[in-house]
Amino acid sequence: KGIIIKNNIKKRTIKPLSPEILALEKRLRDALATKVKVSHNEKTNRGKITIEYYSLDELDRMLDILTD
Repeated sequence: KGIIIKNNIKKRTIKPLSPEILALEKRLRDALATKVKVSHNEKTNRGKITIEYYSLDELDRMLDILTD
């Protein structure tokens, strides 16, 4: 007999980002010329900004932009 294992992964619904957060993502994306993701928790008003880079030269370029 085979063993049946049920998958107990909890499904989460993903709430679309507010227009303000989407506009902020676009502004950062345009300024840094790279992919930017903003995660925002409306309950706590906390979040995270993820900025992607594809080489160390690109990282240096973005650091120059952010620290000017």
